[in-house]
Amino acid sequence: MSFPEFAIRRPVAAWMLMAALVFFGLLSLFSLGISRFPDVTYPVITVVTQWPGAAPEVMESEIVDPLENVLVSVQGIKDIESTMLPGIANIKLEFYIDKNIDAALQEVNAKVRSVRLPTDVNPPQIFKINQDDSPILWLAVTWDRPLKDLVRYVDKYIRDRFMLVHGIGDIQLGGWADRNLRIWLDRKRLNQLQISPTDIRDMLQAENIELGAGYLESKTNEINVRIMGEARSEYEMQSLALNHRAAGASGIPITGIGGSQGGGMGVTGAGSNQFLTNPAMTSAASNLLSNTRGASSVYIPLSTVASVEDGIMDLTRLSRSDGQPAIGLGIQKLRGFNEIAVAKEVKELVKELKKDLPAGMAIGPRFDSSVYTQEAVHETEFTLLLTIFFTASVCLLFLGSFRTTLNVLFSIPISILGSFIFFKFLGYTLNFFTLLALSLAVGIVVDDSIMVLENITRHKNLGKDPQTAALDGANEVSFAALAATLSIVAVFCPILFVGGVVGKFLSQFGVALSVAVLISLLEALTLAPMRVAEFLNVGKEEKKNYFEVWLDRVFWKFARIYRNLLKLALQKRWLVVSVSFLIFFFSLRLFPALHKELSPSEDMGIALIRIETPVGSSLAHTGERVRFLEEYLKKQPYVAHVFSSIGGYSGGQVNFGALFITLTPRKERKLRLQEILKIWRKEFKKAVYQDLHIKIIDISQSAFSSKRGTNIELSLLGSEYSVLKEVSQKILNELDKSGMYTDLDTDYREGMPEVQIIPDRDKCALANISMQQLVDSVRYSIGGARQGMYTNEEDIRRYDIRIRFIPEQWREPKDIEAIPLWSNYGGEPIHLKDVASLRVVPKLMNMTRENRRRVITLFANVKPEYSQAKALDYAMEICRKLLPPTYSVQPAGASQTAKETFSAFPYALGFGLILAYMVLGIQFNSFLFPLIILCAIPFSISGAILSLYISKLSLNLYSGIGLILLMGLAMKNSILLVEFINKKRFEDGLDTSAAILEAAFIRLRPILMTSLATISSAIPAALGLGPGAEVRVPLVMVVIGGIVVSTSFSLFVVPCIYSLAAKIGGKPPVDLEEWPEAQKVASL
Repeated sequence: MSFPEFAIRRPVAAWMLMAALVFFGLLSLFSLGISRFPDVTYPVITVVTQWPGAAPEVMESEIVDPLENVLVSVQGIKDIESTMLPGIANIKLEFYIDKNIDAALQEVNAKVRSVRLPTDVNPPQIFKINQDDSPILWLAVTWDRPLKDLVRYVDKYIRDRFMLVHGIGDIQLGGWADRNLRIWLDRKRLNQLQISPTDIRDMLQAENIELGAGYLESKTNEINVRIMGEARSEYEMQSLALNHRAAGASGIPITGIGGSQGGGMGVTGAGSNQFLTNPAMTSAASNLLSNTRGASSVYIPLSTVASVEDGIMDLTRLSRSDGQPAIGLGIQKLRGFNEIAVAKEVKELVKELKKDLPAGMAIGPRFDSSVYTQEAVHETEFTLLLTIFFTASVCLLFLGSFRTTLNVLFSIPISILGSFIFFKFLGYTLNFFTLLALSLAVGIVVDDSIMVLENITRHKNLGKDPQTAALDGANEVSFAALAATLSIVAVFCPILFVGGVVGKFLSQFGVALSVAVLISLLEALTLAPMRVAEFLNVGKEEKKNYFEVWLDRVFWKFARIYRNLLKLALQKRWLVVSVSFLIFFFSLRLFPALHKELSPSEDMGIALIRIETPVGSSLAHTGERVRFLEEYLKKQPYVAHVFSSIGGYSGGQVNFGALFITLTPRKERKLRLQEILKIWRKEFKKAVYQDLHIKIIDISQSAFSSKRGTNIELSLLGSEYSVLKEVSQKILNELDKSGMYTDLDTDYREGMPEVQIIPDRDKCALANISMQQLVDSVRYSIGGARQGMYTNEEDIRRYDIRIRFIPEQWREPKDIEAIPLWSNYGGEPIHLKDVASLRVVPKLMNMTRENRRRVITLFANVKPEYSQAKALDYAMEICRKLLPPTYSVQPAGASQTAKETFSAFPYALGFGLILAYMVLGIQFNSFLFPLIILCAIPFSISGAILSLYISKLSLNLYSGIGLILLMGLAMKNSILLVEFINKKRFEDGLDTSAAILEAAFIRLRPILMTSLATISSAIPAALGLGPGAEVRVPLVMVVIGGIVVSTSFSLFVVPCIYSLAAKIGGKPPVDLEEWPEAQKVASL
């Protein structure tokens, strides 16, 4: 029993199937996440190790080398990239895409834990990298009060509120500084009282302690005992008793158990001290004061030599929102969640928070990528609706009946909703690739229904009853429908084997479209015939209106003209075939003229500017240069908001900054993003500051790169940095001369000045100064070293205590020389300059290795008028030309992705053809007929090339998808034609020419209908309206051009090739006596 027969005999089962697809499809739809790109787990793991104060060279030898030695044995590693910065090492492990990243994470963790690192190194941290780690939304919080107050408020009242929002994975903080209790030392007072910074440390270790002291146990219970020796407020901290050694200090407050004021030369000075004059306490005082290094030590409050502040850590980064100091909150969503819904909930929470904000405080979104995602998704949804409308119009024109057209259109919601069920089980989201696949599928899913219903209508006109017409009509074309659908699925199968992240993106497009067309085939062979037999009553003649009569007359006139032209073509078949293939080969000559790029730039309404000041620049200096750009951008009418991030880069680098720019809505500005960026590049070259280096980043390209996201990213590998540095500069000069590139840069940076302290061990020994004491004195003077923890009783927060000189006393190298030290055995006070010398030397900011070789990476963007593929090839050629022997170049980031993509498409196209041939060979039981069908594909490629060339569009990732889709679409018409010719020839017994003419004449209407339906489904996207149009247009133009040309040629060339092949051979696809049974089997 065939599918049509089963559905017609058991209509309730067919209705239940349709209801199940609709019901479960709707349930799945409401639970699907929405995102710009598919959720892809990037096969990347990073190992981050911190060793405060260590130089990059030390990080390489002591940290990176031992870790890499064990990590190289982890299975499935594709590349290892290590970056060494002052105090931090980052090892990035990139795995092959099919590697189970969770299993790899466990293996990496085990390897790392097996390495013995220096004892004072922080434990390595291990992370997985995923695209969703990038915030979808940045909020800015501003206040007209000091930054420490803003930090305190955000920490206490705002940050945790956002973590409770459903779907948020983490909050990134911009311009943030952790809360610290700061002890600001006054060097002058320390010198006066002969106190060293290590004395402050020792005092805190002795006086600021909170520890468990055991427990009390009775017969019925236990009670813990804790010593609450920590200071609980700023006042308590500054009142801690500190020992000093001065022989006399006028006006120095002295404290014991009670307070006192002293002065003069003695211990008690000129004032009275209850603790020291009370006879009962004299003995205790003597014992207390004798426990000192000098004979004249006394105890004073910490406030005498230092100020205590409940503040923040030393600033290494700043953020500004539209020029105002701010804290940024970067919202990261969890994988699989609806990006738009998460952003909406965040904005609702922002509205609630605004009601309770103190005076002068503001909060709001400043950089929101979810807006573009929402607009692009809605635009795709609108395109989908327009596609349905255009497709319905084409069907109505050809079918001439609202009821029949409605029956065809039923296939659209059933196929799309049914696809959502598979999306749910496969873990897909509604993203650009899946929605675009469904949009293009609209014109394809109706093809099978058109094919079936048109043939049922033809059988109806022969006078058959509804059930018989539905059964015979559906069975007759079921073989062709099955072959056409499987051929489309076949061409997408090789995409599943394409490697890399791009392969994962393409696979979701291919699977989404394949699922939709397979469901449409099921609908066309079951539900459509059942509905015809049950409700449409196709057996009755329907009175046609004037328009339908006129349309029929036009079509049949055109059909007769086509039949006469085809008859003439069959007489000159060699000439027709030869000229057609000459046209194909001529079109191939246009292929090199096409621009080739990974992905077109999109107008997302947001932009990113990276800035850099000279190595060694201060945070304040970098901030002033950023303010110059902020002032310029503030004057631009198409800029809505500017969020600036200054400093805070790996290794504490503060000479970098980034400006996140939100433009006004696209409908409110005349210029597109790329035109605006071109103006900025031109204006920024006129910048008055020669020390300001500006690079503009196209955010729409960042999804394809693990680096900066520029068009060209090349890694130069070798053994010596000096050679790589020299050669990289020569390469940049050559690339600049070519005029093809902009934003040229490398990741190599000269080192910032480093003050090196060289202790004189002989002098240290004479002064009784140990190396540990010297190191600690410097660290606690200028390093802001941590010493213990402080609990804020007011808001129950616990944070670090940090000791440091007041900022005014450690700005120059000479200030380091004046750091006070103190002998281990008393004596005269000494300073650092007495036991050590200083020198200032330049050091590398960072060191990078790839696969254990030193590397410098080149970055560049390609100007819009040049091809990315040609620019990449030229850059690779220049690199190979200038690099010395044993040094090499390889694509990285976006360039590597582009190279993989450009090489993957020929593979996918070739294997798709082979697989399609196999599928058709099985279905037709022939080696010859599949070749005839595949002859239509070259002309579809010609149409695709011509459409891209005429419309001046590039060959890219999306137009490549269109080419793969086009192969399947081009075969559909040929399958329909060849299958019907075989039927007329082998079943009805017509000779070859008569069979060709009869079959072509009968199948002209469905061929034109399916082609026009496909073209009409692509027209809305081809109009180039709305967000995301830049990537939709190349794809649909390939489809439109290819379908137009392939249909035109297929109607003549395929019959001519069939006629020639029939002369050579061509047996029936099955035995003639088995033909009716074969038709039934094919429909199953």
